[in-house]
Amino acid sequence: MLHAYFMPCDFYPKILMAGDKPDVQCLLDVLDEFIDHPASIELQHQRKILSKDFTLTLKPQQSDELEGVFQISNGHFDWILSRETALHFYQEIDEMLYQPEQSASLFLELLRPDEIKIKISMNEFDDSYLQ
Repeated sequence: MLHAYFMPCDFYPKILMAGDKPDVQCLLDVLDEFIDHPASIELQHQRKILSKDFTLTLKPQQSDELEGVFQISNGHFDWILSRETALHFYQEIDEMLYQPEQSASLFLELLRPDEIKIKISMNEFDDSYLQ
């Protein structure tokens, strides 16, 4: 199961998604669905994604919206992406999954100073740490 945590911070808040290689694959599947059929997807309702104390909804970018992760209310976040950015993130995760190293991590970010970044961590934490 891919575990997702919101890590608040005054300077660099982030969302950590951590799991094994098959767990990270489920995020790739969500992005693939989003790229093919751009519609809102609530990640916490996906079978293999467990979010702790927050909700994250992947939404297609409207013409005048900024992309990124935005806190809508306490514990509720929208992850707004264009199809092109979702495809770019898909390719980054895909490259990480098929590298020879057993563990890896990457940030999904848009390089805006105010953004909430998403860190994907593969095989860096064992299950006992993530519970």
